[in-house]
Amino acid sequence: MSNYRKEQWNSKYVIVSEKREKRPYDFNNGEAENNVHHKKECPFCPGNEKQSDDSIYDIGEPWRLRVIPNKYPCVEYYTENKEDVFGYHYVVVESREHNKKIYEFKEEEIDNILKSYICISKKLYEDNNIKYIQIFKNYKREGGASLVHPHSQIVALNIIPEKINNILSYSKHYYENNHKCLYCNIISEELKYNKRLIYENDKFICFCPGTSTFSYEITIMKKDHKAFLNFNFEDITPLSQCIVKITDKIYSKLGDIALNICLYFIKEENEYFHFTIGIYPRISSFAGFEISTGIIQNPISPEKAAKKLKI
Repeated sequence: MSNYRKEQWNSKYVIVSEKREKRPYDFNNGEAENNVHHKKECPFCPGNEKQSDDSIYDIGEPWRLRVIPNKYPCVEYYTENKEDVFGYHYVVVESREHNKKIYEFKEEEIDNILKSYICISKKLYEDNNIKYIQIFKNYKREGGASLVHPHSQIVALNIIPEKINNILSYSKHYYENNHKCLYCNIISEELKYNKRLIYENDKFICFCPGTSTFSYEITIMKKDHKAFLNFNFEDITPLSQCIVKITDKIYSKLGDIALNICLYFIKEENEYFHFTIGIYPRISSFAGFEISTGIIQNPISPEKAAKKLKI
């Protein structure tokens, strides 16, 4: 059972998830022992399926991708206490290969991962208790991963997190007061300014945001208002193209670095929000100043980062 707590003096929210402490951990002996295609102790490797609960979604026979319940969830589903946060927590096992690197994925493989996200999210939103779904990938130890085997996670919540709620509220307020979409305006400005632009195709724009929290941070933004859950082949393929090109560029310019990938989307499209992906390289960590003040120091300007990562 997870416990949702709010700090009284600054409205900070914390989920206490004691089951997470029991997660298996791959990095105690370094990465050398994980540089194999198959690891017998890994719960995600082929042949070890019995170490996890039954999959709720598979692609391929034998499977090339599978979605399973997280054995160490940050939230669980129950409705007895409406004061607590509850929901679902799934793991998307993205490949059969234990040591497959993020930059080694092909467009077809990314297509399948995105399709799994959409399929599972649609099913989760059939539960009226679910108000928000967060999809994310933690890559390498510094990115928060506990296992090397390539995977991402889907967390469905009965609440809209404060950060997300603030974004939605501000975007709606901007639209109502300016009679135009904030995201459309950002896209127009980035295309015009051009110095933070990394790549674009017919459907998406990729750029280093002007207020990047992380060095070499990248935003992928849908050019129109189409909801992620309504994406079809014509949307998924160019998005996969963006992801493959960006991860390859990051590897060629920055190396095999730790990062996080986060998807931001809502259940239904509206006039003031765009589907967005944030890619956050974990080159440096927050120190005392950032922790104490909430003010972020970024040693690499977004313009300099974009110039280096230009595709």
